[in-house]
Amino acid sequence: MRPQTFTVIQTSNDPNDELGLVALTQSGEFVTIWSGDPPAIPPGIHPCLAQALERGSGEIGPCWIEERCGQQVLADLPTPIPIHGAISICVQLADALAALHAHERTHGSVGPSSVAISVGGHPMWIGTGRKQGSTQSDIDDLLALGTHLNPQIPKPSNIRSAASLAAQWREHLTTPSSLSPWLAKNPPKTTDTHTPLSLKLIPLGLLDEVQPDLGDDPQGRGILDRWKTGEDDEFTDDPTVSVAVGTLHTQTRQHILNSLYQALDSAVDSSGSNLLPASFRAELSEEPLDPLPTLNGLEHGPIHNPGDKDERTADVSHPEITRPTTANMEDTTGFTGGIPTPQSVMTGLLMAAVLGMLGAAIMLALVWLIIGDVF
Repeated sequence: MRPQTFTVIQTSNDPNDELGLVALTQSGEFVTIWSGDPPAIPPGIHPCLAQALERGSGEIGPCWIEERCGQQVLADLPTPIPIHGAISICVQLADALAALHAHERTHGSVGPSSVAISVGGHPMWIGTGRKQGSTQSDIDDLLALGTHLNPQIPKPSNIRSAASLAAQWREHLTTPSSLSPWLAKNPPKTTDTHTPLSLKLIPLGLLDEVQPDLGDDPQGRGILDRWKTGEDDEFTDDPTVSVAVGTLHTQTRQHILNSLYQALDSAVDSSGSNLLPASFRAELSEEPLDPLPTLNGLEHGPIHNPGDKDERTADVSHPEITRPTTANMEDTTGFTGGIPTPQSVMTGLLMAAVLGMLGAAIMLALVWLIIGDVF
């Protein structure tokens, strides 16, 4: 587990929530900290559905961290919201519910406190799946949420699904408008609560990786052998399978990077870490710059020559290596062996040998015929 400190700025507006903290990460991003275990919601369903990021533990007990697009929720905003802004928000929320229902999941607690809103007007469902619900209850509660935002919002009919609800609301988005100017007039309330909260975190999600077993392969298992997931003593059927990131957090690159960032942040936050001695700053300012490579390369020694009778490399002068010239110069390359025989000479010799053999055969034949006639 890796430790991380959050800054809690407010608690959840839902009185039924056992724990719902709005907090800032060390990089200044908004998150929601919920108590208990995260719901089994697949990641990447829709941009308007907040993702569960990490599982945590600390002084508040077991918890999980969820992304958040802004500090405010719809319950923090005065009503009525401008009609075009209200319709745009409801269309996006209905689209997200339709994608969620297509994965056979429900939100379970649809209401003004379960939708975070960014400064640009982008809505995001938070706390999805924390409570039991049904597809119909999600749709009915979203209709009530639309009426809460603006009573003049159109009342769709013959609603068969969240997708049909989104389609009917989308028909009324005739003129595009931005909710940013209205939200700028209703900024989030400033709070004096900045309580630090330290948690030990384990990343959530799936990671498609190979768990390496480095060692002597002839005596043990190799890097592409089957391996144990840690849940039981049986080996996997495939060396590359999807596993929970939390089971590999001590071996993943992300954990190493987070540890480095944590150490760097601690060093930066420590007192006096940004003060350099005057002598050290003077040495840095007087240090000459490293040379940059030029088009002709960097200065270096002569090319290696083993000195054997059969040269394998060229032996050229040092200045010509980095200062080439177009002027005529002596050939400095060596031969690898004896002088080669030209191909034309080899062809002539071969033809002469063939013709000589044919002439000898003809002479032998004539001698045989003469001897046969005499005797």
